[in-house]
Amino acid sequence: MNCSEGNKDKISQEIDYSTLKLLNYTTELEIGESEDFLPGGFTSIVVSSSGNIIVSDRGNISIEQFDSKGNYLGRVASEGQGPGEVSGFFNLKSLGNDTLLVNSTNGLIMKFGASPDGMFEFVSDEKLDQNGNSFNIVSELRPGQYLASKRLVIRDITRYLQNIDDYSTEDYGVVNADGSVAIDSLFSLKSSLPHIVQSGGGISVNSVPYRFTDEISVLDNGDYLIARIDSSFAKVYDNEHSIQKTIPLNIKEREITDKELEFTFKDVDEKVKSDIAQRVKSFKPPFQKIWTSPGKIWLLTDINESGKEIVILDFDGNALGKFILSSEDNIQHIEGDYIYSIYRSETKGDLIRKYKIEL
Repeated sequence: MNCSEGNKDKISQEIDYSTLKLLNYTTELEIGESEDFLPGGFTSIVVSSSGNIIVSDRGNISIEQFDSKGNYLGRVASEGQGPGEVSGFFNLKSLGNDTLLVNSTNGLIMKFGASPDGMFEFVSDEKLDQNGNSFNIVSELRPGQYLASKRLVIRDITRYLQNIDDYSTEDYGVVNADGSVAIDSLFSLKSSLPHIVQSGGGISVNSVPYRFTDEISVLDNGDYLIARIDSSFAKVYDNEHSIQKTIPLNIKEREITDKELEFTFKDVDEKVKSDIAQRVKSFKPPFQKIWTSPGKIWLLTDINESGKEIVILDFDGNALGKFILSSEDNIQHIEGDYIYSIYRSETKGDLIRKYKIEL
């Protein structure tokens, strides 16, 4: 696809991140501590069709809701073991159509939907882990059927302690609401493995800088985009898993400098720094993370002393510009030209921020 005479130039044209136009942005909204709400530690954000902001709070072990102006509306889910309650580690994501999915480590998934007044409330739960399988839900393909990845189960940590492998492989398939598997192995994606060492009777885990994993991003219409480590293309699939579009990612190589390595190792124990450095490649990956919004692909391309560099492409692979966010920003949701981020402030604690990118 995309190889007709009319777009050969687009495919062959190399994108040099250093020459891209630097875009401005403004902070449209900031949500933090108030008289009504004391944040514990935010982990993920979902934005409803009306602009309400729903956030998971690991500190309070809860799910909280705010309106589009940042006013606190109330608690969606509290800590507990019953229906509509959360405990331990859980993931919050949107299934579209104002439906939230909460995926817990115990294999139970819960759905929450918007009531007539806009507040989200518990709808149902499903037990997906059966027959020894454990799944992470990526998206809902149709009612009661999910695109999901099999959770990695480590039965022998010996190989991981040897740091032999740079990447692990994660299998994706389709599972039904009753836990049965509709498609066992649809595709596989690679994930970067950390550098693991035994230290002081425990285990020390450090990421290896300048690696990136295969990325999957679900589009608003239910299609999904996959960008792989070993490919210079991203591909868009429909919910029947057929390729709809191939997007070139022709990125100019960027060599890693000693100064950049020094920055990435600033918090790494001196005892393991040299071992990790030997595993770093000579060139930076073309991206470290991907998000999508209608007509746009957003790439996290670098993290350095200046902050996080984000490059925007269109769905033909053309660069639209770049901007720099704080290194304390963690992008959670992109809608149009707006970015919703969790910002880790040393003085104010966790904040929810909404940025407007001036394209």
